[in-house]
Amino acid sequence: GDLALCYEIGRYACDVNLTTLYRIFFRIGSVPFIIRRAAAAWRVNYDRGEMQVVAQSDDGVHLRVAGVPAPHRAHCLSVKGWIVRAAEISGGDVFQIVERCKLLGDAECELELRWRKKAR
Repeated sequence: GDLALCYEIGRYACDVNLTTLYRIFFRIGSVPFIIRRAAAAWRVNYDRGEMQVVAQSDDGVHLRVAGVPAPHRAHCLSVKGWIVRAAEISGGDVFQIVERCKLLGDAECELELRWRKKAR
C-alpha cells in the first residue's frame, strides 16, 4: 500500500549485490567517495537519466536524479534505501534524510543526506 517495502528492498539490494571487491571499497572508502561512485554508476544500471552530485562535504551530500522520463515512486524509494545503506556500509551514521520527488509535487527528484562518521 504505502510502498515502504521498496525502501527496504533498496537497502537489501545494496547489501546482497556487492561482490567481495566492491565490499572492500565500501569498507575503506569514505562516504563521499562511495556516493560519487554510486552516482557515476547510474548508467551501468539504467538506460535513462543520471544521478548528479549537486553538492557534497565530509558529512553530507545532495543528489539529483534527472532525465528519467516516467519516474515511479517505488523506484525513488528503492534508490533512497540503496544510497542510505551505502552511506552506512562506508562508515556513515545517517541522521538526516531530505527527499524531494516529482511524484510528490517537487520540481526535481533529489536526496540530501547528512551523517556522522561511525567509530570503527
